[in-house]
Amino acid sequence: MSDSESEESRPVEINSGDGELVECGFRLIPHADETAVNAMKKRRDIGDNAAWTLSSCKAGCGIDKLRSTDPGSFWQSEGEQPHVISIEFMKKTEIAAISFYVDFEQDESYTPHQIVIKTGNHGHDLRDLKTIVIEEGTSGFVVVPMGPTENEPIKTFVVHVSIESNHQNGRDTHLRMARVHPPYVSIQYSTAQYSPVFVNVNIN
Repeated sequence: MSDSESEESRPVEINSGDGELVECGFRLIPHADETAVNAMKKRRDIGDNAAWTLSSCKAGCGIDKLRSTDPGSFWQSEGEQPHVISIEFMKKTEIAAISFYVDFEQDESYTPHQIVIKTGNHGHDLRDLKTIVIEEGTSGFVVVPMGPTENEPIKTFVVHVSIESNHQNGRDTHLRMARVHPPYVSIQYSTAQYSPVFVNVNIN
C-alpha cells in the first residue's frame, strides 16, 4: 500500500482556536489580540437567518449597528433595564455559541455587567440558560457557548440576550458586533496524488 493510499479520506476538524473557559462561563478574546479579533470577525455567522428585535434603541444605533463588523459602531439602548436582544429563527437551529464585543475603555458605564442568556421555542416559554458577569475593564470579544463547551451545541428557535445591569450603575448599554455561531464543521480531504491524464490531439 502506498503512503498516499494509507492517508486517504482523513477527517479534519475546522476550529478557530477556542481557549479555556473561565469561571464566568465565557471566553474572552482581548482587544489587544488583533489576530484573534480579526479571526472572530471572519468566523461563520448565521445571524442573518434570524429575525432580530431590540427592547429599545437610540435613533441611529439599532440592529444594523449591533451587527456591524465595525468596532466603532454599536447598539445603544434607550429605556429601562433589562435591555433585551431577541434572536428568532424560523426553524430549530443548532447553535454552538453567541459572541459580542464590549469596550470598557470607550463605553465605561454603558458596558454590560450582568447578562442572562435565555432560550426557548418562542417568546413565551423562555428558560434561563446561563448568566455571565463581565468584569470592569473588559475589552474584546465575549464568546458564550450555548452548551457546556463550543463543541456541544444546542438546538433552539429563540435566543434572548438580557442585559440586567451595567457597570457603574449605568442605565443604557452599548454592545457591538453581535454574532450567532453554528457548530464547527468537519470536512473530508484526500492526500492521494492524482496523475495527469494526457490526451492526443490531432491537428489537421
